[in-house]
Amino acid sequence: MICIVSLPPNFITIYNIKIKAMKKVFILVALFTITAAATAQLRVNNSGKVGIGINPSTYKLDLKGGTVRFAVYGQDWDDIILNVNNQWGTPQLYCPTENFTLGTSIYPVSGTFRHIYYYYLHNLSDAKLKTNIRTLSHSLEKIMQVNGKSYNYIDNSKEMKIEPLKEKITQPTFGFIAQELIEVFPELVNEPDAFCEYHTINYIGMIPVLVEAIKEQQGQIEHLQQTVSDQMYEITFLRETIEKCCQESPKNLPPQQPPTTDENPLKNTSASENNSQAIAAAKLFQNIPNPFSMNTEIRFEIPENSNTAKLLIHDMQGAEIKSYTITAKGIGSIIIQGHELPAGMYMYTLLVNNTIIDTKKMILTK
Repeated sequence: MICIVSLPPNFITIYNIKIKAMKKVFILVALFTITAAATAQLRVNNSGKVGIGINPSTYKLDLKGGTVRFAVYGQDWDDIILNVNNQWGTPQLYCPTENFTLGTSIYPVSGTFRHIYYYYLHNLSDAKLKTNIRTLSHSLEKIMQVNGKSYNYIDNSKEMKIEPLKEKITQPTFGFIAQELIEVFPELVNEPDAFCEYHTINYIGMIPVLVEAIKEQQGQIEHLQQTVSDQMYEITFLRETIEKCCQESPKNLPPQQPPTTDENPLKNTSASENNSQAIAAAKLFQNIPNPFSMNTEIRFEIPENSNTAKLLIHDMQGAEIKSYTITAKGIGSIIIQGHELPAGMYMYTLLVNNTIIDTKKMILTK
């Protein structure tokens, strides 16, 4: 069967108009595509590399010039700036505000920064975070073994590409040498490891040591001040006592020159000369220490041609307290034990050949 369809008279004309219109649209799209390809700022090539502001792309994503901005829905825009136009000539990635976070939602890089800040720059010090807490001791003794140094760091600004900071890096500074400090405070020195090839020092950790050292030193100063104050009081009291009643010589001492009973004048003359020589050569020294509380040493010198020698100790009323017979010749000494006498002032006298050589005063404190 053959069907014959009858077309409207104007069909051919309408069809031709539509064809012509579609051609125009196609031409316009082609021109737009060609123009966009020539001037486009965002291009993706056949290998999947994306270029923004640059063509062709060398890496998966090439970005040249400009800034990137972002915003949470309903909030203002913030800028993320990638900048290489700086004094170091190296890329800077930053945000003018403080809303820049890198990493994941669970472990953001900014969280790592906060960890470094709180643990290393602003140390966490809550007692709930600590164990095995102990009081520092002997801090002053250890501090006395530490030597502060002045030094300059070696210039490595060129290798680090921070040459504008060369002057700051190489200027003189103060600190410790880690290899020396580790001998006294190993707890404050980190030795080289996979993370850092150099020794490092925890300078903040030195602060508690210095505090305890100052407290120990202050305790010593206060003890010495109290001791000096007590001794000044005792010295003043004893000085007043001396001025009132201590100007007399000890009682019951022999005369300066013993009488001779030998009837031979020549023999008496020879004995007298020997005695005078022995007396002239004998010496008595001030006790050390003076005043004293534990014990003190009395030194003397006994001539070789002397016959007898004694050391007598009297109280301030002239009563004899102790008597020591000296048999050795030459320089010698006697130790007076403080616990054997009550506190007070005493006089000690050296007798050689039964003649007074000298008398001195000593003070015993408790």
